[in-house]
Amino acid sequence: MKTKTLLMLCWLLVSICFVQATDMEECFALNEYFNKSVLEVHQKIAEYQNRLKTNKSDYYAHLAIAILYSALSSPMENPEEGASEKIVEHSKAFEKMEKNNVLAMTYYGLGCSLVSRDSRNPFTQLSMVKKAIRTFDTAVEISDGHDLQWFVRYMRGNFYINLPGSFKKRPVAEQDFEFISSYYTAHPEIEGYMCNAYFYLGEIEKTRGNLETAVSFWKHSVSINERLALNAREGEQSAERLTVFAD
Repeated sequence: MKTKTLLMLCWLLVSICFVQATDMEECFALNEYFNKSVLEVHQKIAEYQNRLKTNKSDYYAHLAIAILYSALSSPMENPEEGASEKIVEHSKAFEKMEKNNVLAMTYYGLGCSLVSRDSRNPFTQLSMVKKAIRTFDTAVEISDGHDLQWFVRYMRGNFYINLPGSFKKRPVAEQDFEFISSYYTAHPEIEGYMCNAYFYLGEIEKTRGNLETAVSFWKHSVSINERLALNAREGEQSAERLTVFAD
């Protein structure tokens, strides 16, 4: 009887761990938290921290936490202090368990870029930018043929297009956004990401002297931002461009 009870308890424990185990699909879905409140993001972080406490083998929870801290760190106007370092910390913890995961590498690259942004130390700024560049380029290379190739290139494009000209990454960023635009034609489910992409595609066309095309892209950005209620900074920037450049 005791043996049977013990086996039942073991089975129940395994079942609980299995139910709570985090996976790739769940992690990617957390990108929706970029549009949620700070309180909601912290509540979700606490949930994954509890998962790690109860199931230390659930290392995908580290990736989930890294993504959620990205939501707290990414806003340029009000990033949460220390959040960028947490992205790097949890991305590294994930990598100890699983290497060459394109989603984890993407967020590690993002974390490095945000640490660089937040640091006041010139050496740290430069070294972290270089790490971010290496990581993003490797992630894009590995992601060739992967379902998330579009996302890896989307994230790299956002990083590269905002780098100073001395890094000479603008042409790569342009290629990334053109790839995303082409991918979107057959994958309308990524529409939410196109608010941002259309803003930068407009900026690219403005630089090339194609103002009419740029205005068209900015209009698409504004439309998506309003229709999906994203409150995206890029959607607002597109609206500002239209007040100046649209007829």
